[in-house]
Order: sequence, then structure tokens, then C-alpha cells
Amino acid sequence: MKHYNQLANIADAIISSREFCGNEREAFIEACHDEGIRPTVETKEAVYSIVNGAWAQYQAEAGVTLEKRISSNERARINRVMNNAE
Repeated sequence: MKHYNQLANIADAIISSREFCGNEREAFIEACHDEGIRPTVETKEAVYSIVNGAWAQYQAEAGVTLEKRISSNERARINRVMNNAE
């Protein structure tokens, strides 16, 4: 259970970053460090599973229709652009 709570805390950091157009990669790495977890590919996959589920729920609650939602591919493209912008 503690491990899930740590992953959920990391997911919250990424969601906060996403809400304010921050750098999700940096948020992931920093939150992993804060939680004492190595930022591995496996950790990232587990965390983003939580992030994407929560984000879809937030969009549904906000009334965003499926046609208007950003796809996972588009989200990945946005992240690449945002993470490379300085």
C-alpha cells in the first residue's frame, strides 16, 4: 500500500505540472526523488497509468466530450514540445 501511495503522490505532481503547462518529465524525476523511488521506465509506466486515468476522469467531470479530448499520442507530442521548450 505504501508503494501505491508513493506512486499516487508522483502522479499528483505530474497532474499539477500538466495543469500549469509545466515540465512533466522534471516533475516526474523530482517527485520520484521526493518519494525515494528510482525514476525507472517501470515506475513511469505505473505512474502514468494513474495520471491518465485521473486526467480522463477530470475531463469527463468537466464535460469535455470524447471528440474534444486530447489523445495519448497528442499528449505525448505536446509533452515532447513542452519539455524541449526553454
